[in-house]
Amino acid sequence: MHPKLLHIYGPLFVNSYGVAIAIGLLLLVFLASKDRILKKYLTRDQLYALIMLGICSGIMGGRALYLATNWSDIQHWYEICAVWQGGLSITGVIISVLVSTFSYLWLHGIPLLTVTDRFAIYAPLAQACGRVGCFIAGCCYG
Repeated sequence: MHPKLLHIYGPLFVNSYGVAIAIGLLLLVFLASKDRILKKYLTRDQLYALIMLGICSGIMGGRALYLATNWSDIQHWYEICAVWQGGLSITGVIISVLVSTFSYLWLHGIPLLTVTDRFAIYAPLAQACGRVGCFIAGCCYG
């Protein structure tokens, strides 16, 4: 397949899987920012803060679960943070995003079920974009 979408210079390249995930996230942000019901409960700044919190906690949670399950594969201490070499667990991403989202909404007194119901409309679309990128990269098939 085509895991490297665009070669930049030397070892730097744009990964097709990363582009697909970015498209999915941008689509989620665009659709959530246009949602009239969601605007009643979240300000624009709160929405963007929630999205950024989800992205950061997702990366950390995905890496943490990957390291917990594949600790024997780590040869050097600096490989712990080497997310550019792969090694994120989707289960860790989902768990950490749910925990951080619920915590943010609870701390700000925002109705949890109403907001998460609205995000549940758009999250599968973002996940589908990521799966298309995974297929293009060649790691998922059949």
